[in-house]
Amino acid sequence: MSKEWEDLAESLSVEIKREIAESYFNEKNYLEEEWKNYKDNLLKSLQKKEERVILNICRIIVLLGSEEFWEEFEKLTGLSLRPFYDSQILNSTEIKKRLFKKLKAPFGFTSKTRFVKLFINIYQNLEIAIKEFLKELTEVKNYYLQLKKETQNFYHRFNLPAILNFFRKLEGISSDIGPIEPVEQTYQALAEILKIDIPPSPENKVEKIVPIPKFSEISSEIIKLAKKAYEKHQKEAKEIIDLVYKKT
Repeated sequence: MSKEWEDLAESLSVEIKREIAESYFNEKNYLEEEWKNYKDNLLKSLQKKEERVILNICRIIVLLGSEEFWEEFEKLTGLSLRPFYDSQILNSTEIKKRLFKKLKAPFGFTSKTRFVKLFINIYQNLEIAIKEFLKELTEVKNYYLQLKKETQNFYHRFNLPAILNFFRKLEGISSDIGPIEPVEQTYQALAEILKIDIPPSPENKVEKIVPIPKFSEISSEIIKLAKKAYEKHQKEAKEIIDLVYKKT
């Protein structure tokens, strides 16, 4: 091969390397920014909605007060309260304050009426919170799957060890670098270092958050359940009512 052809081949090789490197890092940077947005914004927004669901579930647990009513609530709504239960929720005064003190106090002439109305308000808040959480969870999952697919396609297009090995062979580099196997291991190690970190799928972190019936569909059953809980746990129910109505 003449000197001119060697120079041309080398020039083309350098230009191809430059274009591949630019395309690789431009797309890699884009994907990394998208994953950062996913973690910093979408997941945090989803987490806030999930926290709202859990707060209202914890309030329901406290208001019902015992397992027999939790089970009745599950039969009515399809939502199990057990996965969210912790003994501290019922036993800690400080936790109860945080759960109830900032709630709007419903009007009622008696403690029982206030308790039932409070229960209804919390149920309706839970209904909305679950709906919003599940809607956003679906959107975030779809975004995640799309971004994961784009990332996988990126690796199919830019198989870094194969690209580096191709240029090594193109330039006739062999024994100067060393045996083929260690060189390929080096390329693979480099690919691992440059690999984009893909977080776990945004699966529902809580055991089961499922849609619950609209209050209008089971209003009489919900009111009966709240009244039974009040009758059995009057002392604790009145303490909760006091927390809601005493804002100091």
